[in-house]
Amino acid sequence: MDMVTQQNLVTAITRALVPKLAPYEIMMFDQQHDVYLRDPEHVLRQALGQETEGMIFLTPILRAVLTDVINYICAEIKRTLTISTPYTLNLAVRQMFRNFLAYDESETPQRIQISEQQCRAIRQLALEKARAQKLSELKSQQLADMVVRCLMTQH
Repeated sequence: MDMVTQQNLVTAITRALVPKLAPYEIMMFDQQHDVYLRDPEHVLRQALGQETEGMIFLTPILRAVLTDVINYICAEIKRTLTISTPYTLNLAVRQMFRNFLAYDESETPQRIQISEQQCRAIRQLALEKARAQKLSELKSQQLADMVVRCLMTQH
């Protein structure tokens, strides 16, 4: 998947999940809501400077987790496509995430489903990434569960 599509997808899913996981962050950066969801590190540096040391904000962590999860899903899609080209991969990803990305129904590649085993792998990946970002165990579990739930409601 091309980088622009990937970043748009990460931002769209972040936009859907942050109000559920960290509504206080949206309120803190109300005036810069869209920019914050797209590039939280930039907004944090601008607003707080170096004072963010030791502070944990969920949005940058969520973006990092989603980037890894989407890379995993793309690799899985690529592996299952009968004809794997950048074009068919982009179409398959757009079809899978049609609630988050523009999608043309007339250009349907083979339909890809996320299996139960892949869901478990995605949850584990999200959980490990969240823990590595120094998120608490409870928040890591919540984030991983929300990511999987969000992906599963796409089908």
